Amino acid sequence: MKRNGSGGSVSGAGSNPASGTGDAPRKCTVSSCDNDALPGSVYCSNQCILRHAKESLKAIAKVKLGSVKAVLTASVCVFRDAWLLYQKLALFAYMRDLLLLVLTPWFTC
Repeated sequence: MKRNGSGGSVSGAGSNPASGTGDAPRKCTVSSCDNDALPGSVYCSNQCILRHAKESLKAIAKVKLGSVKAVLTASVCVFRDAWLLYQKLALFAYMRDLLLLVLTPWFTC
């Protein structure tokens, strides 16, 4: 916010249009920072810009990692179910073959 020589505030680049008063400067966007933002910016410094970018990328990576884990878990479950079904069918085929082997001599004409 610009100040004139007498110490009073002059409405200008540092005013906060969201508050409607123009007296309270905007706070830095970074959640862990309590500093006032620079005029015309939502950050107080270049360090806060970098910190916010890193935090955002970490949050995106967590979401993507979570979705990858969910897909892998679902894939493993489908594979497991398919394997169990295959084992049951293999067991049934083995039992069928065994029954045919045992009962075939009894049913020959």
